Amino acid sequence: MVRGEAIYDLLDVNVPISGFIHHVREHGHTVTPVIWAAAGASAHVTTDAYERIAGEIVEAVTTASYDTIYLDLHGAMVAQHLDDGEGELLARIRAAAGPDMKIVVSLDLHANVTERMLALADGVVAYRTYPHVDMAATGKRAAEMLLELCRRETRAHLVARRVPFLIPVNSMSTMMQPAQGIYELLEELEPQGVLSLSFTPGFPAADFTECGPVVWGYGFDKARVERAVEALLARICEPESQWAVQFEEPDAAVQRAMQIAQKATRPVILADTQDNPGVGGDGNTMGMLRALLKAGAQDAAIGIICDPAAAAAAHQAGVGARIDIALGGCPQVSEDAPLRATFEVEALSEGKFVYGGPMMHGKAANLGPMARLRLDGVLVAVSSTKAQLLDRNMYRAVGIEPAGMKILVNKSSVHFRADFAAIAEDIFVVRAPGPFIADPADLPWQHLKPGMRLKPNGPAFAPAPRIYDKLAQLGIELPTASAPAAAYVPSVRSGKLIHVSGHLSRVDGQVRTGRFGDDLCTADGVAAARLVAIDLLATLHAATGDLDSIVRIVKLTSLVHSTADFTEQHLVTNGASELLAEVFGTRGQHARSAFGVSQLPLGACLEIELIVEVY
Repeated sequence: MVRGEAIYDLLDVNVPISGFIHHVREHGHTVTPVIWAAAGASAHVTTDAYERIAGEIVEAVTTASYDTIYLDLHGAMVAQHLDDGEGELLARIRAAAGPDMKIVVSLDLHANVTERMLALADGVVAYRTYPHVDMAATGKRAAEMLLELCRRETRAHLVARRVPFLIPVNSMSTMMQPAQGIYELLEELEPQGVLSLSFTPGFPAADFTECGPVVWGYGFDKARVERAVEALLARICEPESQWAVQFEEPDAAVQRAMQIAQKATRPVILADTQDNPGVGGDGNTMGMLRALLKAGAQDAAIGIICDPAAAAAAHQAGVGARIDIALGGCPQVSEDAPLRATFEVEALSEGKFVYGGPMMHGKAANLGPMARLRLDGVLVAVSSTKAQLLDRNMYRAVGIEPAGMKILVNKSSVHFRADFAAIAEDIFVVRAPGPFIADPADLPWQHLKPGMRLKPNGPAFAPAPRIYDKLAQLGIELPTASAPAAAYVPSVRSGKLIHVSGHLSRVDGQVRTGRFGDDLCTADGVAAARLVAIDLLATLHAATGDLDSIVRIVKLTSLVHSTADFTEQHLVTNGASELLAEVFGTRGQHARSAFGVSQLPLGACLEIELIVEVY
């Protein structure tokens, strides 16, 4: 995050704000930079971060005098309390600046453009390349549009159309068809009486109503704008099958790469797309490394594995040492685990370098302590900070010359192509287990617009009944959430998981006492467990504000007050498990433990705790 004149340090970097500033200065205008902040793809923006940064921007608009406003935004921000982060920011800026202020915005190609964004800005333009080599050029186009709008007394006509299907990220590369041809058509249509024409394929992993591709244009002759937008939309939609992407499985991809590499003079590149930090991966899954080792690959390199502990161990041991470590492993991915092995430390680095490829050329990077580790015929580039591998200098930071390898595994989806395509014999997109689901049809959608196809020629989204509707159908009314009985809180959220404290069995607010095998039978327990599950849902409702935000029930643990010879704790616990499955369907199926105990707080017959995953 940088403020004020420190933003001028970005003028030699390929980012939109640099292109904007250069162009308006060339035309004799003064720029007053306020703030510029960026972060990689991850979970929701926290409410605190959003409100602090948005508040700083709005305060600047309110307290100073400007002729126009330019915003360098991404367009797919989802905050903890907002689905449309950019739309809300624009609403606040528009309210502060007034209806006559000219506001122009530049967006990423992966923006999920909303009606609110388009309605509140005078002009919105988007990148036209993926890899994003035209970021500064997009800022320049935003400046050109803003200056043209200022010269006119009338507002430009806006025409926008939505594409009725989601596009997989790996299909969006403008270095390949169909995207390449579509953006070529866009640039042919734009000079035909259109002020600006844009197409954003979107970010197909944001679960809200307006997720998806959008085409829009501006001009002072509405009929011409409509013709251009409709022509571009038709080219995008016919045929849908042009957007289909072919994924390789890890073992098969490595075998193909090894066969090609036997005769090739350039490396075969495998894109580990589902662990791409640029779309939400952590850069630490081991699936592709395991596949390389299993196949006995030689002269192969993989990068970048983000594992600060492994990097620290390598630096402590020194070059030439052999270190026994458990490398990587993504806790979010059940199929992935750390790889324990003895690695040789071949090179060390402080992780500071300058990007040399066309996308980020000239930008300084600092990935913290880095190491080059060897395991059999595979070189592993390890960093302390996660980063998408999109530049050859990232390998060179630990002494790996990418052009000299036979196989490269890049934790990236598309951006790497900008710098690596020139040295690649072939490129495969591999679907190894990872936190980013590359096929949008495999995601557990809940809030998408009904009828939106989940991929090209894929199934149409049909929303499941809301959880509250299901509760009503079952005749269940959520009670007031139970208050803690001691020094603890009802629930704690950590990342995407909510840990719900143990809830005692209650009837009409009073603790249900007794012991199974003594004065209570299994049928009594099933009924009691069902009531505890309802109490747990009440606590989750209070914690989330919306039970539909629950992705799945992860784990249920039951403590059953039992005699020594009572052995049906699992059947008692079914009362809760079955209720959760009734309410959530397959999302309610969970891992479980059930224990018999000799006593519970307040003499309760039953206590149950939950772990759930939320969006």
